Amino acid sequence: MAVTFLQILQVTRQTITAIENCKYNPGLELSLKIAKYFDLSVHDIFRLKESAEPNQ
Repeated sequence: MAVTFLQILQVTRQTITAIENCKYNPGLELSLKIAKYFDLSVHDIFRLKESAEPNQ
């Protein structure tokens, strides 16, 4: 039996759909698992929203 993407990440399809639709922000552990699966850095996959106010 082949191990699926969802099994490796230990998430449901609903979780992935929510991430894709910007309705859920994955935690650090899940973000790292996704990056590792695709052999990318977390920065290549996820971006911070640009803030209207500069950091103080």
